[in-house]
Amino acid sequence: MKRAPIRGQRATQPQRATTVTQLLSIAAIVIALSGAAYTLADRTRGGDLIPSLDNTFTIGNKDFRWKDLQLGPGTLYIQDQVRGTQTALNVIDGALLLDGADSLRIGNVRLTAEGLESIESGQDINIGNFGDTGYALFPTGIKFSDGSTMTSAADLGVAGTGGARGPRGFTGAAGPQGATGATGVAGASGAQGARGLQGVPGRDGDTGAVGASGAPGTNGAPGASGAPGPLGSPGPSGAPGASGAPGATGAPGATGEPGATGEPGPEGPAGGSTLSVWSAASSGAIDLTKQVIVLGEGSWTLANGVQGQIIYFVASTGSNSGNMHILVANLRYQDGSVTTAGANIDWHPFTHTSGGTRYPLITIAIFFDGAWNVSAGELH
Repeated sequence: MKRAPIRGQRATQPQRATTVTQLLSIAAIVIALSGAAYTLADRTRGGDLIPSLDNTFTIGNKDFRWKDLQLGPGTLYIQDQVRGTQTALNVIDGALLLDGADSLRIGNVRLTAEGLESIESGQDINIGNFGDTGYALFPTGIKFSDGSTMTSAADLGVAGTGGARGPRGFTGAAGPQGATGATGVAGASGAQGARGLQGVPGRDGDTGAVGASGAPGTNGAPGASGAPGPLGSPGPSGAPGASGAPGATGAPGATGEPGATGEPGPEGPAGGSTLSVWSAASSGAIDLTKQVIVLGEGSWTLANGVQGQIIYFVASTGSNSGNMHILVANLRYQDGSVTTAGANIDWHPFTHTSGGTRYPLITIAIFFDGAWNVSAGELH
């Protein structure tokens, strides 16, 4: 017969042991159905599931597929078939990141860190579809290969026709690839504690013989209900076994030095002029977004430009150069034989003190080291 637990002592937990055994059995069945030849007890390391052979087994196929793959915050690693390096795929703050890949290719179109390109040099790159009602927006304008820019459709009426594009320079030879650093030695895994033996279930007792039914007696008066006995205190829980200490992580190998960058090819000849022109009809601030400024009589202000910026000043027909004044924020000029710079200088771009009636028709100003450097004119 089955023995009941003694009151006041904690009963054994066969139900919990059975549940763990069932879960391990179900996991073993799933592993067997997937065709992965490994033993669960041998290939489980601290909760990780590891195959017995590298790069051999597959989870699912085209006929028997897993419906969903749920991954927590972490990384999905894929090895490059050519380079042998690993690319990490993860999501951080709403952005999908490819760490270890230098481009993303769909068909012949490739997205790189520098922009959008096609692997076929003669193939166009379309933005949008025919029949769309939206626009392609360029916040600052369009820049061409010869360095010229277009910031408005109005520039098309003033700029000259662009010349033919010069031939592309030769690409410099790629530098040798640096040597790959040695892989760090992986730390040894902590030893897994041995699984305890399962107790042998007790034998059921023999059923006793059925006795003869006696004559029913008279019903006695119901006795008083007894007071319920006190509940026994639960036994103490066993202390959990100590976990093995994790092995130390090997130090990563040193990164190889990058190869030297090849020399750039020669620059092709520039095409036709696409300089934008601004006619200053009255006094005011000079437009620094234009390359050619046509001045009449009046007074203007010239603010600081950017390093290397060039502006061509042209006098309009019939204008008196003595009545043209430009207040320059910072101007570099020749004081005797010494080059110096000054702030808020009154500059007359087309006059000079050499006498005669000849005056310069074009004066060039280049912004360099925080001041405009001019080719002609006088200071007042």
